[in-house]
Amino acid sequence: MKKVLVDSSSAILLFKADLFDDLLDKYRIIMADSVYHELTRQDHAGSYAFKNFYRNQSFMVALPSEAEGFHKDGLLQKASLDRGEKDTILQYFVGSGEFIIIDDGKGASYCRDNGIPYINALLFPRILFLCSWISETEYRDKADQIIDAGRYSQRIIKHAFHCSKKELEFFLP
Repeated sequence: MKKVLVDSSSAILLFKADLFDDLLDKYRIIMADSVYHELTRQDHAGSYAFKNFYRNQSFMVALPSEAEGFHKDGLLQKASLDRGEKDTILQYFVGSGEFIIIDDGKGASYCRDNGIPYINALLFPRILFLCSWISETEYRDKADQIIDAGRYSQRIIKHAFHCSKKELEFFLP
């Protein structure tokens, strides 16, 4: 199974669309410690579920000490990212995952600009559909749920709906 780092915004979107279990079935999920703590705050949707996923060892939490002292030419430290996004990217740099699922615009831009392989949550139902794990009707329903809960530009939505299996090949389970 591919090891995948997931940011909190993506985890929440996939949870709201009832796709987080599918993500856990298809990949070995790793979260930065700060992401896990953000997801399990009392006021977050699904906080109880994320605590149960962790108790059941459904995903791993990468501790900050594993990435301590790592700086990619200091660029990441200078980037104006929230702690969860920054810690997720640091975990990628130290080899904790093969790619990142991230929905934060600044985080995605950092990944794009620095050659870090990433997708957003909206592409996960597309992957399930392209691999014939869900029907086209289910795919469209799940994608619509993620669009409704997220903040996607029309350009990103159009890309997600037209992305080919070849374009997503690296990210396939």
